[in-house]
Amino acid sequence: MPASPKTSKKRRALAKPSTASAQDKRPRSTRALSQAETRERLLDAARAVLAAEGYAGASIDRIAAAAGYTKGAFYANFPTKEAVFIELFEQHKQREQAAFRAFLARDGDVASVLDAIGHDLQSARANADWPRLSVEIRRQAERSTALAAQIDALQVAQRTALAEVVAALFAKAGRELPATADALANLFVAVAHGLAMMRPTTSPRTPTPNANEGAMLMLVMRSVIAAAPPAR
Repeated sequence: MPASPKTSKKRRALAKPSTASAQDKRPRSTRALSQAETRERLLDAARAVLAAEGYAGASIDRIAAAAGYTKGAFYANFPTKEAVFIELFEQHKQREQAAFRAFLARDGDVASVLDAIGHDLQSARANADWPRLSVEIRRQAERSTALAAQIDALQVAQRTALAEVVAALFAKAGRELPATADALANLFVAVAHGLAMMRPTTSPRTPTPNANEGAMLMLVMRSVIAAAPPAR
């Protein structure tokens, strides 16, 4: 007895490989590379949407659309919206800590090391997105105990790394610390973020007129070092 049209259609559907199955047959290295690219595009999109729309406006739908993906692709990489912003924050802090370690490894006197730090900061702050992102993430952390705990842990790691640089600079200059290294690290971070936040709201990538932000931060650091008493 010949198969009914419904039965034949069902058999053809069963025999036809799904898109997901076809993708799963790709080499593992290719799949991993593709997923890494997807994840990075989602992070880039989240950074841009957060800077433009704020945390509340940065919906998963908008982030996925900005990256060129569906919500399914987002959830395949991040369990929540908070998770993607935590990773953004962590990536930034890791880059800063790597830069701090590089400064500690530099040879030369205090002036040359400060010149290098100022140049690095000015290059990094050509993109004004991060200070604004940091403010948005902090605001959200005030409403989420779990997020706050993770942000605080990352902040402690960053402050510890910067404090090591501060202590090394004062030692190299032969000066005593006028406050704890942690307190001075907080001061310098606050000045750096404040300078970036003073940029025009309508054009945040444009530095404040007549202000080289890296040079201004170095002016503060040099002044604090020069005012400190000589080491005993």
